[in-house]
Amino acid sequence: MRSIPSKTLPKPAATASPSVMLRRTGLLDKSDGGRVLSSPRSLRLAAPKSVVAQQILRRSEPRTQTPRRPRLVNASPVNQTAAVKKTPPKPKTITIIDDEAKEKLFLANEQLDATKEELQATLLELNEMRESLDNIREQYDSMVEVKKVLEEKNAEQAKELTEITNELIERRRKSTSRLMLGNLQNNEHLIEEIDVQDENLENIMLLQAQKKNSALNEELVATKKEFLKCKEEHKSLMKDMLLVVRVAQAQKEEAQAELARIQQKSKTNAECDEDVWTNLMKRFQSSSRRNSLLTWVQEVLMAYQPLSVTNFSSDWEDGKLFCALIHHCRPDLLNRMDLQGDCEDLAVSLAETLDVKAITPTLFHSSVPEWRQVMIAVFQLYKISQTLEH
Repeated sequence: MRSIPSKTLPKPAATASPSVMLRRTGLLDKSDGGRVLSSPRSLRLAAPKSVVAQQILRRSEPRTQTPRRPRLVNASPVNQTAAVKKTPPKPKTITIIDDEAKEKLFLANEQLDATKEELQATLLELNEMRESLDNIREQYDSMVEVKKVLEEKNAEQAKELTEITNELIERRRKSTSRLMLGNLQNNEHLIEEIDVQDENLENIMLLQAQKKNSALNEELVATKKEFLKCKEEHKSLMKDMLLVVRVAQAQKEEAQAELARIQQKSKTNAECDEDVWTNLMKRFQSSSRRNSLLTWVQEVLMAYQPLSVTNFSSDWEDGKLFCALIHHCRPDLLNRMDLQGDCEDLAVSLAETLDVKAITPTLFHSSVPEWRQVMIAVFQLYKISQTLEH
């Protein structure tokens, strides 16, 4: 933090040379003889390929304007020639990408990926249910075939029983005819024995047929029960599948609506930020976003002397400048006396209250904060101040 006398006004920030600006943005490697590591075009190629990301990158591309040559009033030709010779080189414009919009887009893409993953998992479950339904259908078909076979066997057994009964009747008739031709006394005894044998044989055949018929009936009853059970399971699976499909469709519609809302909000924020930047540069008659925003900070800090600022990096390490800007926007959140001590934790706490996400504890871990993050935080505070003023 630099201090200046109370009567001295802060000087405007000097325009850095192209190599210094490249080093600050991380595009120039100091260890390799000033070799350019990346360019705005390479950064643009590495960005997401979605439509919203391309629109954000298009809007974030700088509009190069030729700096105006200062006019010399009441100057002699000699002084004019000297002024022309001392004209500094034209500064190159550095691209500043809206990290907040990219973060929102990243969150939207993450949510879309999560929804896709959930839909894919639902499809896998549906495929498993479909396979189980196919297996149940196969079991049902096999049970129907078994039922047909059992009915055919039952019919064959009944037919065999009828044939055996007819055969016994025929044998009895023949035996009776033979006995009538023989001796009546002997035939009576034989007839009794034959009747007993026929009766026993008939009873044995009937018992065997009844046992087979009972076994077939029991098997048929078990098959019917299994069939009813499979039918109930099939109905339950169909209900579950219909419920899963409805839930998946509802989640898909919600995800699509949320994605559309986030994309619309991101587009609206980008357009609003572009208008705010344009008005800020017109206000301070500057072609650079950085310089116009830095000039606004210097104008605000005139009321908070001896605080001063010349950059967006080393001057912001203790959080006092953030607290001063927050006090300028919302004097009801803190007292001016709070600016005398370490203000890092206070700046983070007040930033959470104002929903300024760029001011985080990690911003103060380094003695030289990352200037892009600082500039984004200051721009958010500028928008808050403009909103409160209007």
